[in-house]
Amino acid sequence: MQNRYVKNIFDKFKYYRLSIIITIAVLVILLIRYPTEACPDNARYILSAISQSLAALLALVFTITLVAAQMTRRYTAMDEIIFRSETTALMSAYGIGIILPVLMLKFGFWYKGVIVSICIAAFCVFSLFPFLRGVNTTLKEIGIANLVEEAEEALYLGFEAKAIHRVVELEEIGEDVVKRRREERAVQIVNGLASIGTEALDNNKKFEKLILRVVKILSRMGLQAANNKLDNAVLHVGEGLKDIGVKIAIKQWTSEMRSVIIGLERIGSSAAENGLNAKHSIVIGLWVLGAAVKEYLPGCAGDVKRSLKKLEENIDRELWNSCFVKAKDQINQIDALEIKYLYEFKEYYDGDGASY
Repeated sequence: MQNRYVKNIFDKFKYYRLSIIITIAVLVILLIRYPTEACPDNARYILSAISQSLAALLALVFTITLVAAQMTRRYTAMDEIIFRSETTALMSAYGIGIILPVLMLKFGFWYKGVIVSICIAAFCVFSLFPFLRGVNTTLKEIGIANLVEEAEEALYLGFEAKAIHRVVELEEIGEDVVKRRREERAVQIVNGLASIGTEALDNNKKFEKLILRVVKILSRMGLQAANNKLDNAVLHVGEGLKDIGVKIAIKQWTSEMRSVIIGLERIGSSAAENGLNAKHSIVIGLWVLGAAVKEYLPGCAGDVKRSLKKLEENIDRELWNSCFVKAKDQINQIDALEIKYLYEFKEYYDGDGASY
C-alpha cells in the first residue's frame, strides 16, 4: 500500500522533472560563474525584478485556476482544481519566490539571495507548462458528469449528432485516464457511456449510430483497461456491455449484437491473460446474452457460443460453473428475460454444435 502511494505521488509530479533539472542546471551555472562579491545595485535590481515578475505570474496562475473552476459549472470545482496538492505546492513556491527577494533586500544578502531567488524563479517559470497540463487534465476529468448529462439531454430532444459528439469527447478523456491508470475516473466514464447507451435504447427513436459508437468505445476502453490491469474498470465495462446487449437483443439488431459479443470476447481474453478477477463478469455477461439471443435473436446464438468456448479454455472449472449460477441470478432480476432460455442456450452450448 505504501509503495503504491509513493508511486501515485511520483506519477502526479513526474511532469515537473524537467523544471527541477533546469533549476539544478541554473544553480550550478550561478555557483560557477556568479561573482562572490555581487554589486549591491545590480543585486537590488535583480531581486526587485524577480519579486515583481513572480507576483504577476502568480496572479496569472490564480486567474487561470478560477476560470477553469467556473467552466466546470460545479460547486465542488474549487476543491478539485485550486485546493489540489499540485496547485498548493506551486503557489507556495511562488509565494516563497515573491517574499524571499524582499527579505534579501532588507537584510542585504546579495550573493546568496540572488542565487536562491533566481533558482526559485527558474523553477516557477518552467513549472507553468506542467501546471497548465495538470489543470487541463483535471478540467476534463471533472467535466465527465457534464458530458454525460449533455448527451442524455440531447437524446431526450432527439439530437443524435450532438449526443455522438459528447460521446466522442468522453472517449478521448477515457483513453487518457486509462493510459494514466486513473481507475476511478475510468469507471465513471464507463458507467456514463453505459447509461447513455441504455437510455438511447429505451428511446422510441432509432439511435443506431450512437449505440454502435458506444459499444465500440466501451469495447476499446475495456481492452485497454484489461491491458493496464484495471480490474474494476473491466468489471464495469462487462456489466455495461451486458446491459446494452440485452436491450439490443430485444430490439433484434444483429450487427450491433455481434459487436457487443466480439467486444466482450476480446476483453475477456485479455483479462484472462492478465490474471484479472473481472474476467468472471465477462463470462457472466455472455451467459446472460446467450439467454437473450435465444429468446429474441436466435441468429446470434452461435456467436455467443463461440465466444464462450474461447474463454472457457482460460478459466478453471469452478469459476466457470459459478459464473453460470450468477448468470441465473441476474436473469431472474431482468423482467425482459425468462430463465428457461438460459437453460435452452446451455443445452445448445453443451450439445454437438447444431445451430439455431
